[in-house]
Amino acid sequence: MELSVQAFFEQIGYLMGVIFQRIWWIILPAIAISWWWRLFVGGNKFFYARGLKWVLLRIRTPRDVKRTPQSMERIFAAMHSTYSFGFDWWDKNIVGKSEDAHSFEIVGDAMGVSMYARIQEKYRPMFESAVYAEYPDAEIEKVDDYTKELPVVVPNSKYDLFGADIVLAADNAYPINTYKNFDLREPEEKIDTISTLLELMSRLSGDERIWFQMILKPTGDEWKKNAEEERDKVINRKATKKKKKSFTQEVWEFIKVILKFPFTFEVKFEEEKPKEEEKVNLAWMTDGEKERVRAIEEKIAKLGFETEIRFLYIASKTSFNGGNISAMMSIFRQYNSLNLNGFKPNMDTLPILRGHFKHMEFEKSRRLHSKKRNLYEGYIRRRPEKKLPVLNTEELASLYHFPTEIVVAPGLQSIDFRRGTPPTNLPT
Repeated sequence: MELSVQAFFEQIGYLMGVIFQRIWWIILPAIAISWWWRLFVGGNKFFYARGLKWVLLRIRTPRDVKRTPQSMERIFAAMHSTYSFGFDWWDKNIVGKSEDAHSFEIVGDAMGVSMYARIQEKYRPMFESAVYAEYPDAEIEKVDDYTKELPVVVPNSKYDLFGADIVLAADNAYPINTYKNFDLREPEEKIDTISTLLELMSRLSGDERIWFQMILKPTGDEWKKNAEEERDKVINRKATKKKKKSFTQEVWEFIKVILKFPFTFEVKFEEEKPKEEEKVNLAWMTDGEKERVRAIEEKIAKLGFETEIRFLYIASKTSFNGGNISAMMSIFRQYNSLNLNGFKPNMDTLPILRGHFKHMEFEKSRRLHSKKRNLYEGYIRRRPEKKLPVLNTEELASLYHFPTEIVVAPGLQSIDFRRGTPPTNLPT
C-alpha cells in the first residue's frame, strides 16, 4: 500500500514537472507582469499622495457653548462634499488618485487637551466656513504637527506605547449608541459622550500622551445597498433576483434539449421565473427585530464615511501607566449596544500576542515591537487600514465634537472670551 501511494505522488510530481516545462514561458512572465503592475500602481499612488498639500488646524471654542453634537453632524456633512463619485481606470491606476481623506484628532498631555483637524489646504476655506457657521465664536489656527515632538521611531529606549485600531463589532448596517440616546435622559442626568475622554486626557502628567484619531473617507451608496440587504434578512424578506444556475444544471438542461429535439423540433431552454416577494407580517416580528430594522433605516438615511479610528497611549518607560490603557478601552464601551452594534479592537493590529508565540520570549518581543511600531507609523502618517468600517455623520459626531457646556474637563484648551462688534456710538 505504501509503495502504491508513493508511486502515485511520484507520478503526480512527474506530470506537474512535464506541464511546467511546457508552459513555464507563460507562467513566469505572467507572475512578473503581475508583480510589476502592483509596484507600478503603488508607485503612482505614492507620488500622487506625496504631492498633496496638508494643513493641521487647531480649533478652540468657548467653554459655555450651547451647541449640541448635531452641529458637528452638519460639519461632517459639509466635508462629505469632497466625495469624487468614483474614479475611472486611468485616474485610479495611472494618475494614482484615491478618495480624499480628512483626519480629526484629539490630543491630551500634561499641558492640556487640544482638538485638531488635518485636511488638504484646498479644503480649508470650506471647513472653516462650516465651523464658523455652527460655532461663530470658534478660533481656528494653523499649527505645526504635534507628532514631530516625538522621535520618528517609537517604541525606543525611552518611550513605550500601546494602542489599537477600533472597528465595528457587527455589520456596517447596524448603528452604535449615539449622542441622541444619551439626550433621552433627564436634563440633570445628561452627559456629553466626549466628556469621559476629555476627563482622562486632563489627568495626564509628566510625559504621558494620549492621541485619538479619526480618518474619514467619504463613500458612495454601496454600503447602503448592503445595509438594505441586511435589513431584508432581518425581516425574512426573500429577494426577487434571478438565481444563477450551476454548471451541472446548465449541462443537464442542454442534454434535455438535445433529447427532446427529434420529437419537438424545438430548441427551447427553460427560464426560471423569479418568485414573488413574500409578504412579511410585521406583527410576527419581535420588538428586537423591529428595533434593528428601524435602526438600520435611520443609519442609511445619513451620509457615510469609511472611518479609521485609532488611539495611542505614549509615555516614558518609567512613567508608563497601564491603567490609562484600560480607561481608553472602556471609553468605547459606552457606544456599544447588545442588539445593534458597538466597537472592538482590531485583533490583527492590537499589540498583544496569542497562540504559541506568547511562550517564545525572543519572538514575542520582536512581534510586539513590530505591531507597536506599525500603529505609531500609521498614526503619524495618517494612514488608514485597507478595510474600514462605515459610520454615518451622527455616529461620527458622537465620537468627535466640540464640548458642550456640561463638560468640565480642566485641561481642555478653550476660549475665555467671545467675539463682539464694537459699539455703534464710538467717536470716529
